[in-house]
Amino acid sequence: MRHDGGARAGLRAPLPDAVYFLDITVEQGLSRISHRGAGTNLFELEEDLRKVRDIFHGIRRPYMVPIDGSGSVDDVANAITRHLFEGPLFRATCHVPVSYTHLRA
Repeated sequence: MRHDGGARAGLRAPLPDAVYFLDITVEQGLSRISHRGAGTNLFELEEDLRKVRDIFHGIRRPYMVPIDGSGSVDDVANAITRHLFEGPLFRATCHVPVSYTHLRA
């Protein structure tokens, strides 16, 4: 992890190697919320979901990684694993290529 020398309030906090933003449309989110059968929380209203999605899309940091969350659990997990092997884990090793051929295409 790196440290953010310009952190607010004089605090030095480690910067993450990666933050994964599982991106889905507001409509997909609302559909998933309705299918779980537990009702909605105060922050799960359409307008709020749009605002939060817009905020995440506006974060411009090298460690912020949007992942298409509309696919299957395997698709999402494979996308994250690929990024890890090609990004943070690759940089943390001796730059020896890592094989992840066991993942589905």
